[in-house]
Amino acid sequence: MKKVHLFSLDFGSTTSCAMLVEAYLEKNQVTGKMYFENPCIVYKSEPVFTPVENDKVNEIKIGQYLQQWLSESRVEKEQLFSGGAIFTGLTAKKANVEQIASQVDKFIGPTIANTIDDPNLESWLAYLGNFSYSTFGDQAVLNLDIGGGTTNPAIGIGKSVLSTGCYAIGARHFQFEPGSYLLTALSESAQETLQQLNLNYQIGDTVLTGDIEKICDFYVAQLKRIKLGQSACQHLIEVPLEVKTPVDKVLLSGGVGEVYYDFLRSGELPPTTYFGDLGVDLVKAILRSNLLQHQEILPKESGRATVYGMALFNTDISGSTVFLDHHTELPLNKIPIIGSIRMDTEQSPTFLEQLKQLLMTQIKVGGALFLDWNTASVTELRGFGKLLRELINEIVSDTSFNIQKPLIFFVPDDVALTFGNYLTQWREWTFPIFIIDEVPHKDASFVNIGRKQHHVVPVSFHGIHQMRGLYA
Repeated sequence: MKKVHLFSLDFGSTTSCAMLVEAYLEKNQVTGKMYFENPCIVYKSEPVFTPVENDKVNEIKIGQYLQQWLSESRVEKEQLFSGGAIFTGLTAKKANVEQIASQVDKFIGPTIANTIDDPNLESWLAYLGNFSYSTFGDQAVLNLDIGGGTTNPAIGIGKSVLSTGCYAIGARHFQFEPGSYLLTALSESAQETLQQLNLNYQIGDTVLTGDIEKICDFYVAQLKRIKLGQSACQHLIEVPLEVKTPVDKVLLSGGVGEVYYDFLRSGELPPTTYFGDLGVDLVKAILRSNLLQHQEILPKESGRATVYGMALFNTDISGSTVFLDHHTELPLNKIPIIGSIRMDTEQSPTFLEQLKQLLMTQIKVGGALFLDWNTASVTELRGFGKLLRELINEIVSDTSFNIQKPLIFFVPDDVALTFGNYLTQWREWTFPIFIIDEVPHKDASFVNIGRKQHHVVPVSFHGIHQMRGLYA
């Protein structure tokens, strides 16, 4: 077994944190697929307030946090197998978030995949990061990841995520002078919520305690509607959650979830507007409601579910026979996913035209294409390789395309090396080609591929359209 390090960062609306997980690369003796064995959290930072000033994230302070977290975790960036940084909620909408993401890239290294404002991915990661799968058996679990800017719900059974969503329900839409209800900031969504409740407050006003309760009860009522599969208020909906099965259990994660579970453990809540927002009052509203009913489990990583999920579940591991030509250098980041196609042994005219159009698009941008089949004999693999080679040659010859970026193909089964040799005529064909096997197809816009280590490569997806039906 080979030990690897997985590093993740979560830059949320209210707080930011880092986590380092150690695991072992292992092959499942039944399926033959690679997986992370015995994951163990070896470092988790204390949460810090995300340094936001004048609608921008403070780059100097972020750099200081990155330096501190790497130092405390006692890991060098060259030792990292994979990881990710996710920017969520209100932070993802700040004017310089792209520059901050680039700063993380330079500081941590290209092994880290940056994800900005990817609500379905955030919901999926928080669900997987929040609880032990064996706890609820075949019960349908709704995880509500409540942070500063959004609530990211996900419904799942065991490891299978059935549906994800995102709503503008969070603690920092209303911001206060800590220790009081003196308003210091209002988001656009908060202003619409005030209109919905017929309340009239401006920055500089002190909100009455009764109106604070009214606002928080309104948010919790929307969460109950989401749980029941009913529509929330329109101004709160970013990605609607599909609820096709009755929810058996509800769990919380995110900053609000952490305050809630800390209260269940200790019986104490932080002081009024301790975080300068509605976090504590939202917990009080949840306690007043029957949203969670009888809570039977206290999740271990409730406040850090997303960063834990990012470390452990955002990375897929390739098979051990990837095909990489000599001209392609890793890592490869933000590669567009062109689409997917099921290989047709009969090669109908419709199939050939569809495949040709996908390849033409792929050649233009150097993207990734999923090739799928149930099973393939050696003869069929040889035929598929020849077909792709002939179509690519035809496209290049007809249109004078100059292939400079690698063509990436994801294939099922442990056949990447065999298929690559057939496609390139045992490397006599010199186009840049990269073939990766045994990575599940995800409905996403982009893929990041890390450096090859221990004969495998880490793969992560972002720009998630919907995480429905995926397994960890």
